[in-house]
Parts: sequence; C-alpha cells; structure tokens
Amino acid sequence: QNTMRDAMVTAMTLNLFNNRCDVVAMANVAQLCNNLHCLFLSGDENCVCTPTYHIFDMYKGHQGAQAFRTVVTDNDVFESSVTVSASVKDGKTLVTAGNLSCTEEAVLELNAVGGELPETAVLHLLADADLHVHNTFEQPERVRPVTVTVDPRKPLHIPAGGIAALEF
Repeated sequence: QNTMRDAMVTAMTLNLFNNRCDVVAMANVAQLCNNLHCLFLSGDENCVCTPTYHIFDMYKGHQGAQAFRTVVTDNDVFESSVTVSASVKDGKTLVTAGNLSCTEEAVLELNAVGGELPETAVLHLLADADLHVHNTFEQPERVRPVTVTVDPRKPLHIPAGGIAALEF
C-alpha cells in the first residue's frame, strides 16, 4: 500500500531532480496504477489517489519553470532531514520542502536574496502523525493536503514526515 513514507521518498526525489535540472531533462513515474509508488489505486469500479499522487500534484508548478538555487543551513550535511527546491514561472514562486525526519518537526525560515518575501502565500501541506497511513476505497480522502494562507516571512513548521508546497 502506498503510504506517507512513499510520499516522503517522492518529495525527496522530485526536489533532487528539480535541483539538478541542469542534468535531468525529464523524469516520469514508472507505473501509474496498482504498483509500487503509483499515483492511483484501483479495483472494480473504485479509484483513489495515493499520497504519491498528491506530491506530484503539489509539485506540478515546477514543470516548465526556472529553477533557482536553494540552500539549507543549520543542518548537518550527512544527516540533513530537510529537502528543498524552488522555481519561478510567470512571476509565481513555488518552494517545495519535505521533512524527511520520521520523529522531529522541521522549522523552515525563508530568506530571499535580491528581493523581499511577500506578506502572504498559499501553503499546501501533506502530513499525518502516522507515516503508515494510506488511502483506501473505504477512506479515499484519508491522506490529502490541506491548504492555508501563511506569512512566508515567519517560520514554517513542517511536521515529521510532512511535505509542503508554498506558492507566492
């Protein structure tokens, strides 16, 4: 079953690809349905989105965008628990971040170089206290992102295993 742990791996991989877009020209998921890391689970007349699907949906703003360099500080290079990438397209910035720690919250503080952060941004957050949680035919919306408006100038708290997409 595709769980929040799979969503964490997906976020890490997509951030890596976005940060190395000078080398990776294209990447795609190998299987769409009823397989490891798939986007959908189907059976009979049922079809549900997996946590991996939600990450692909949250990250779609990076497609065709201009990636820009992100730097994570105050992290041990060999034990970094935060993965981040960012891009801009049509004047809109997308910052995606994954907290790869299964036990600790991550606090993300954004600092813009050569500009200022806006007062408001839209945050999509996919998180759950149980990293083994997944969607089922009985509970098709058990795992789904929540969307809120935040001030990107203030610290962003990402729960253990949580993935955030910040748009401004």
